[in-house]
Amino acid sequence: MAQLLANELLIMTFKELLNETSFEYMNSIYLVCKKWKKLIELVLIEEIEFRLKSKLLIEFSQISMVLVIVQHKT
Repeated sequence: MAQLLANELLIMTFKELLNETSFEYMNSIYLVCKKWKKLIELVLIEEIEFRLKSKLLIEFSQISMVLVIVQHKT
């Protein structure tokens, strides 16, 4: 239970960081540890899906982050 709570808090923190910073910054903390990597991937995928569904434009730098996520998943 404590592990789940910690994950939820990290996800909330990463979502807030993404809103306050940039994909580039998220990319820099993405490499901190495996747990963070996995949780940040979830947050970024959710954000990208939201933007695509909302038909918002994705900047080139954000597209490169998507490629990093796809590359790490394979």
